[in-house]
Amino acid sequence: MFSMIACATVALAALAPPSAHSGTPATSHDSLPATGASSSSEGWQQQQAADEEPQRTQGRLLWRRLQILGWDDLCEQNTRTNSAADDGINISCRAHKRLFARVVPVDLAAACCFFVIAALAMSGGIGGGAVFVPSLTLLLRFTPSVAISLSQSLICGAAMGAFLVNAFSAHPYDPSRPLIDVPLTAFLAPAEMAGAVIGTQLHRALPTALTLGAMVILLTLTAFYTLRKGVRMRAAETDLGGTVVAVEKSNLLPERPFGQPLATSGAPAASASPDSSGSRRTTKRLQCESVALLVSCWIALVLLLLLRGGKGAPSLLGASECSATFWALTLGALLMLAAASVSAAKRLVAKQVTPPSSASRVAEIKWNPASATKCAMQAVGAGVVAGMMGVGGGIVLGPLMLEMGILPQVSTATTATMILLTSSSAAAAFYISGMTPPDYSITFGAVTLAGAYTGKRFVALLLRRYHCVSAIVLLLGFLIAASTLAIGATGIVELQSELQAQGSFAATLALRPFC
Repeated sequence: MFSMIACATVALAALAPPSAHSGTPATSHDSLPATGASSSSEGWQQQQAADEEPQRTQGRLLWRRLQILGWDDLCEQNTRTNSAADDGINISCRAHKRLFARVVPVDLAAACCFFVIAALAMSGGIGGGAVFVPSLTLLLRFTPSVAISLSQSLICGAAMGAFLVNAFSAHPYDPSRPLIDVPLTAFLAPAEMAGAVIGTQLHRALPTALTLGAMVILLTLTAFYTLRKGVRMRAAETDLGGTVVAVEKSNLLPERPFGQPLATSGAPAASASPDSSGSRRTTKRLQCESVALLVSCWIALVLLLLLRGGKGAPSLLGASECSATFWALTLGALLMLAAASVSAAKRLVAKQVTPPSSASRVAEIKWNPASATKCAMQAVGAGVVAGMMGVGGGIVLGPLMLEMGILPQVSTATTATMILLTSSSAAAAFYISGMTPPDYSITFGAVTLAGAYTGKRFVALLLRRYHCVSAIVLLLGFLIAASTLAIGATGIVELQSELQAQGSFAATLALRPFC
């Protein structure tokens, strides 16, 4: 599904009408010899028209097929930009129809597509925004700005569906603990969001060609190492399959993370100890404090998007980009997020979630000032990369959490919660600003919620039945690889339009001003 959308992006871009710049040869007409210049020009134009005729024919055929699905009916009657006689396809509508004014087949096809995307993406622990945006542009003909705002509603719905499953699931090693590591979320989420704010500003100055190349290289390497980790985990599961099943059937300790020694059959289980009740109280208090911190960050993030503007949303204060008010609000947000992350880190270091005597301690990160600082820097770096390259934080932070030694089940649940935090704040800001169509936002948000809920339930069933934790890691690797194709395809389209506007590739490599 992800690869099909990426290929469709390139196909529709190739069939788009050529601009005035694209049909101009590199050599100007003034450089032609005076004798026979007119005839040479006419001959070149005839040859160009003959070369473009097959492309125009393909465009007409594709346009007729899309009309059958109601693609032409997505635009209002008086604002349609194309007809069957057009040479190309203008994708975006100047004025989009209401969803329930007339439901066309392409609406149903998009709903099915979003259901599958949400099921796959949230099962792997990513938001799916890299595929939602081109899908909204290609399938439903929304303008890029509306597609970006609407994608936040879809991501929010998918994250909510995953949260409904994760919130009622237990930790794979300790049934008394929730699957979502809320203290870890309260620590990493503000750090990742602070990095994303910095990366977004860097994205404005870096050339498209540089960010596109770096993004493809980084995501390709991330996909490779994630898939390799999943393959190794799968091989270990195959070798230890009999032992794992026997341990779980005897209600002893569950399997430990790969790379750690297995407990012997005579090892005592994690029974109640004198300090177990105190540990539970400490854990619950830490959970409540972390939830309060996350809610505070969410409110602050919504206020930032509304007051300062961002992600396409206008500023309620009328603050222009790079104005004193803009930078003051940005700096205030960075300081607030840094303070929240430091506060959560201090709580993790001061109050260990797992007591040293617990048999499940190998599933935890040993928190101390050094490890907390390292994880914070990695989260900030992941946020900078995500913001600089225009991708979601989950696609970078998910593999990073696996490298930290966090269990795949906990990693996907935690990243999904972080995605819910960021996407819901952005969706709320877009909705309040009136940039998101309410009918499409609510309907397709419900579709992605159902898709993510179904996908997470299905994956949980597979884990219980086949004990294949590696499936989560492999799915994440495949999703990153497919997202790389989709992002690369849309980036190539953007680079092509920039080349036509700039006139030369060298001009596109120049740094752009921040403001």
